[in-house]
Amino acid sequence: MMGKNATVVSEWLSGDRNFTIDTLTDISVELGISLIDTDCIIKTCNHL
Repeated sequence: MMGKNATVVSEWLSGDRNFTIDTLTDISVELGISLIDTDCIIKTCNHL
């Protein structure tokens, strides 16, 4: 759980909290994913 206690994770999942950039970065690193599709931005994707 990224060193976070169950209460914090529960708050995230409830949808009542806003994520900070730091939190989003920690989550993306932990999951091994990118939250920004740079290929899409460079190619000017239709869905944006």
